[in-house]
Amino acid sequence: MSTPTHPPVDAPGTDTPPLIIPRAPRMPVSAGHGLQRVVVFGGAGAIGHRLSIEAATRGHHVTVVTRSSGPLPHRACARIQGDMAEPIVVEHLARQADVVVCAVGPDTSGGGARPFRRVMETVIDHLVGTRLIVIGCAGTLLRPDGRAINGHRHTRDHAEVLQDLHLAPAYVNWTCLTPPPVLTAHPRTGQYLTGTHTPAGLSVSIADLAVALVDEIELPAHPRARFTVAAHPRTNTPTGAAHRGITPRLAPGPAPVKSDPTE
Repeated sequence: MSTPTHPPVDAPGTDTPPLIIPRAPRMPVSAGHGLQRVVVFGGAGAIGHRLSIEAATRGHHVTVVTRSSGPLPHRACARIQGDMAEPIVVEHLARQADVVVCAVGPDTSGGGARPFRRVMETVIDHLVGTRLIVIGCAGTLLRPDGRAINGHRHTRDHAEVLQDLHLAPAYVNWTCLTPPPVLTAHPRTGQYLTGTHTPAGLSVSIADLAVALVDEIELPAHPRARFTVAAHPRTNTPTGAAHRGITPRLAPGPAPVKSDPTE
């Protein structure tokens, strides 16, 4: 199978024709297991890479948007070089997608931080009715006393974005999936526990986080809400896609991390 390719997105005002993403006919998200047209911003990051593999393996039409070149997560994925800070990129892709996934987080290098909240406002303003799933930050989950797990700058950035999502107009169909404090490179089991505002557990594998996200794409259970997942204590009876007899390809996993491995 040949890999669809797309040229980089040019700046507004050029004569470049609109971005066209080859896909199957549009199917509403409410149709459940129907194939979805999924755009992933941050597909070069650890989470974005893994969820692109999971979604493509299940047969969804995946377009990965990155600011840099590199190998595709899966041979069935298409790729566009672009930046979610550019309204023209977001609007073109959102108009041709069922779901937009944001797996991009704030710059945590300590210098020249990107205006993450402003970027997310751009995404929300240009969704044109397309569903949005945002990968959140573990630090925004709450302790038993109601305080956030940590107060790091990137945690505050994510908390502001989560607040903006709650205040967004009713037509913005969003979901925020917040990882637990620790992400591991353990193999995919297809099982996970879910929670809402407090951690459902200490850790989950990036592979099973991707399972949870694609399950949410296929069967939306958290409209305009935040949820979190954690590793399931029993892994001998896989759930999610695995119970349907699907065995996704596994890419070599990254080392365990304790923060947001987004692009």
